[in-house]
Formats: sequence, structure tokens, C-alpha cells
Amino acid sequence: ETDLSFTQSGASISWARLLISPSPNVLREIQRVIWSSKTTLRVNLYLLSHQEVIKSLIQASKRGVDVRVILEKTVFQYAKVNRDTFEQLKKWGVSVAWASETEFNFNHAKYFISDTEWIISTGNATKSSYGKNREFFIFGKEKQVHDELVSIFDADFEWKPLTEKIEKLS
Repeated sequence: ETDLSFTQSGASISWARLLISPSPNVLREIQRVIWSSKTTLRVNLYLLSHQEVIKSLIQASKRGVDVRVILEKTVFQYAKVNRDTFEQLKKWGVSVAWASETEFNFNHAKYFISDTEWIISTGNATKSSYGKNREFFIFGKEKQVHDELVSIFDADFEWKPLTEKIEKLS
């Protein structure tokens, strides 16, 4: 675990925390963010197959959190991997959508946004990402980054183009 302080073009991040997998701390911290969500939780993942994460998303929805998930429909070499997850989440009342097939080739983004916190990562929500792979997970609370991630997520969830403001960041 490492504390980071840096500034990049676009949104500036004054403080963030980096977790590196493989490590049991990664799943524990992701679960903490999910469990601490009170009103909203947005999740965008290329792969979501870790059952503990799926169950936590369902439990958050059951306790009244507005949980929304974007998944990649066409995962390279694993065509059906997200389909079962999609159906499971939908069955339990989680708002779930396939990533746009017209805006980009693949939705390879991996991030979580809670009420006040965000996680941006190289890792998917899989056992391998948390327990076997070298992955980076950046946790932060910077409001500008949070709000911009929400804008990006909301556009992607509705299959709408990003606003001009967001496009200037890239």
C-alpha cells in the first residue's frame, strides 16, 4: 500500500492510495467501498466474475443503494463470462447495462464510484486479478475526479456521447 500525491493534465489528484495485487487487501478494500455506499454505487468492469463482489453489489442494492453496473458483452476469448453475471445482477434488481458497441470496440475500463470515493484499476473483479495477477488499484476521494467519473459513467450507461467538457480532459 502506497500513498500517492501527483498532478496530471486534466483532473488533478492531490491524494490517492495505491494497492498492488496479488494481495488480500485489494478485495477487502473494494468490499469496504461497496459496503460503505449509502446512496449510489457505479461499477464499470471488463470482467466481473468474483462471486464475493457480485454478492456485495446485490446486497448493496437490497439495502437501497442505487447500484448500476456496466459490463463488456464481448469479452475476448470468453464470450459468455459476463452473461451469467449480467443475468444474476438483473435478477436481483441491480441496474445493469452492456457497454456500448457503437462508441468503442471494447469497454476495457475498470472502476468503482461510491458516494464519495472512487477506485480506478488495471484489474478486473476476478479471483485472478485480486489473488494472482500484478494489478494496480488506485483509491481516492478527490471530488473533481469523482464527479468526472460519474459523468463518464452516466454517459456510457445510457450509450450517449461524452460531453464537450469531459472530452477536453483526454
